[in-house]
Amino acid sequence: MDSKEPLLPVHTKEALKKRVLNLLDILILFLTTLLLSVYFFPTELKQIDASTDNVIAHLQALEDIADAHGGTRSVAKGSPTADYLVEQLQSLNDTFKIWKQPVPLLAQIDSEPPHVALIAKEHWIMEPRRQVSVFQASGSSTAEDAQLVLVNECESSVSLTEDWIAVINYSDRTKCSPCERLKSAVENGAKAVLFYLSPGSERGYPHSLPPFAGRCPIEYKEWLSQTAVLSLSDDATFKMLEWIAIYPDLRVDLAVHSEHKQIESYNVIAETRFGGDDIVIFGAHLDSVPSGPGVNDDGSGTAATLELAHALHRSGLKTRQTVRFAWWTGEEIGLLGSRHYVNDLGKDDPYLLQRHKVNIDTDMIASPNYVRGVWDGTSIKEDKLRTKVEKVSQVFKNYFDKRQLPTTKFEFNGRSDFAPFLDAGIPAGGVITGEDEIKTIEGAKLFGGISGMVLDPCYHQDCDRLVNLQGPGFTILEQNVDALAHALEFFSQTDLDQFFAL
Repeated sequence: MDSKEPLLPVHTKEALKKRVLNLLDILILFLTTLLLSVYFFPTELKQIDASTDNVIAHLQALEDIADAHGGTRSVAKGSPTADYLVEQLQSLNDTFKIWKQPVPLLAQIDSEPPHVALIAKEHWIMEPRRQVSVFQASGSSTAEDAQLVLVNECESSVSLTEDWIAVINYSDRTKCSPCERLKSAVENGAKAVLFYLSPGSERGYPHSLPPFAGRCPIEYKEWLSQTAVLSLSDDATFKMLEWIAIYPDLRVDLAVHSEHKQIESYNVIAETRFGGDDIVIFGAHLDSVPSGPGVNDDGSGTAATLELAHALHRSGLKTRQTVRFAWWTGEEIGLLGSRHYVNDLGKDDPYLLQRHKVNIDTDMIASPNYVRGVWDGTSIKEDKLRTKVEKVSQVFKNYFDKRQLPTTKFEFNGRSDFAPFLDAGIPAGGVITGEDEIKTIEGAKLFGGISGMVLDPCYHQDCDRLVNLQGPGFTILEQNVDALAHALEFFSQTDLDQFFAL
């Protein structure tokens, strides 16, 4: 009988069969993961095309608004920025429902610029805004022929029968806070307080700093309101300290007329007339600090968000989610507009608040000494929210990675309008180019620019204007506008329940 041996033993065939099946399982898992990553983290979505030229045109308009209102777009100047936004959105009525949400807030209104004159052998009047500004929450006061007194101790022992003005180093926190020294000085009869920063203490700026925008905690409100409180520029500080040293008979005249009024400001909101129950909200703040026009902070976010709304309209895209664009008032005095929005919904319509699935916050996206920052949720304590935020961050990171553009993580710091949404458990994210952080040597190697200098040398100053952004600022602005357009298309079209469940 002629018989043939099998080419492979039976047990070897079974082992090979199992190996092939295992390889098939691995291949199927890989392909599934690849397809899901392409679907949930796509890098090439092009239906929404936002124009950086349009953003720059809006920035010029915002600077013009500031110049028409004393060089600022602060809430104390009314609502010209909100009016501009509504006007620019009116042509999109077939795509959006547009409304202004009233926000009651307490605004500090200076009826006239502060007057500070130092008198000795010479006569020097400090220049408002450039050399001296009214401090946040300051009261009103006048003084004539008053004495300047350096207050270095926590408990002021000054006992004068004549008017006197306290001079306090805002940088000095060795024994107690400058606000504690302010309280002590006011209790001892100071007619006013002049805050200054230690000369050279603020590193990273290529020019002399204007009056700084400091603040005291709420527990010092009573003492702030009882007297005039002012902040000084670098050059005014140098000159004042020099005069105090060389002129023993130095006197000062001072007048500050500041009051706090309850006013009605406005958030501006545009919502698509289509889309499902879930809501994706893109936001930016529409106000600036009193000391400048705020072209980067946050004109860049305001203008980019406005262009995103126009780009969505031009695309004709019908989104899966309802999309809201929001411009928040009062960010610079405590995130008041966004807090009002979230708190009102939480109280009056908690279901509608729960429908908000993601918030993209756009604040300062054109800093001239930029880093390419992506908001990161590593510091968020709640596990579920942190995981969702990391997924939002990954959408932006993948977009830039595809273009071989390096990014850096920015931890949420509570300084912008994402904070109320995160507090409500709503994941947030976005891009940022930096504020008053100093660029490191590693940052300069990665993104270019100048190490040792702050990321935006005009942060919260009068020079925060369009000219400050030309060159590198415009380059990163264009990249960020493109990334935001990609994020708008992605988050408005994706099944977000599946996206966050992965």
